Amino acid sequence: MRDAAEAIVYVGKAKNLRDEAAALAREALLLRELKPRFNRAGVWPAPPRFLLWRIQNERLELRLVAAVEEGWEVHGPLKGGAAVMFASLVRVLWVMGEPGKALNEMPEGWFHGRFPEVVVLPIQTEQLLRHILCGQLSGQTRPETLTVNWQREVFLEDSDAVLKFFRPKSGA
Repeated sequence: MRDAAEAIVYVGKAKNLRDEAAALAREALLLRELKPRFNRAGVWPAPPRFLLWRIQNERLELRLVAAVEEGWEVHGPLKGGAAVMFASLVRVLWVMGEPGKALNEMPEGWFHGRFPEVVVLPIQTEQLLRHILCGQLSGQTRPETLTVNWQREVFLEDSDAVLKFFRPKSGA
């Protein structure tokens, strides 16, 4: 579709086609090349994201950034969904690092994925982070160790998502 000045503003395809796969491939190519104004969702690849961490003042600091920075350990670049993974990862690490705390003691916004530029966690969560980045949990990191039901639920849901994100693909 073109506007009054003949600029391409939308790329689409018919719903009833003989070769749907070829049409989808051509549509994707045109979307990347032309970047029309009204095609937005999922059109362009997301910029790479990197998970950074370091120990500072006896605390674990985490960041999700677009570029590697000096003085931080790095994991990445990460695939799509990095922001959602980061939110789950932070919640898992907080739940395991603060096992006796109640839900209302989690820093404001963290439950909903809103974080400061640098997330600060207890230092003991660093070992868990290293295991997760290898796609596994350490032997002592089990939901049975959590005494509060909401923590167990958060851990089970978020840890499963995070482990799937970092687990190496078979045959890769």
